[in-house]
Amino acid sequence: MKKNNVYILEDRGLLYVSGDDVKEFLQNIITNDIDAVSENNSCFAGLLSPQGKYLYDFIVVKHKSGYFLDCEKKIIDELYKQLTLYKLRSKVDILNLSNEFVVAALHKNKFLELENSKDQNGYTTKYREDTISRIKHKNKLSKRILPFTLLEGNIDNEILKVNNTEIGKVLINNSKPFALIKIKEKEFEFDKELNCENAKVLFKKPQWLSII
Repeated sequence: MKKNNVYILEDRGLLYVSGDDVKEFLQNIITNDIDAVSENNSCFAGLLSPQGKYLYDFIVVKHKSGYFLDCEKKIIDELYKQLTLYKLRSKVDILNLSNEFVVAALHKNKFLELENSKDQNGYTTKYREDTISRIKHKNKLSKRILPFTLLEGNIDNEILKVNNTEIGKVLINNSKPFALIKIKEKEFEFDKELNCENAKVLFKKPQWLSII
């Protein structure tokens, strides 16, 4: 592993568990103490069957009001189903974010060069969080790469405009189009037909947008 490289771990996936009961929910089903997980400390844990048989293992990382579960991508659908089964009436939301985010690894020495990092097992730090954090100031713009549906017409220009106002730029224009969209907090019109010159398009609000 080279010090200055970042390695995308294609075999890892992410679940995000949140909600009013998330802490109690995880405390009752995982093999580690969720109280020990904080903004600065992550842990390794497992999930067992009611009979105590090993099922899955993962890394638990605190993020905002919930927790990321970093696990092998090949078992993530099974883990999602198992957590949903244990959920019952708990006020918990479980999202599979494996298609929206990636897990990456870097050299330990590179990690220790990051601001606020420590040479400590399980220590967690957020790097340049300001570039991806939730918008806190009204009317501040944020750009997001989002899929959209072409309902009618053709995309003749890479610049998308609604009522002569630019809302973004088309990055991929095929059967599964994507665009880099300017989002103003609470004002972008998701789930609504938008007339963009010679085309009608629709952007559905992805679930993960509310947690970054």
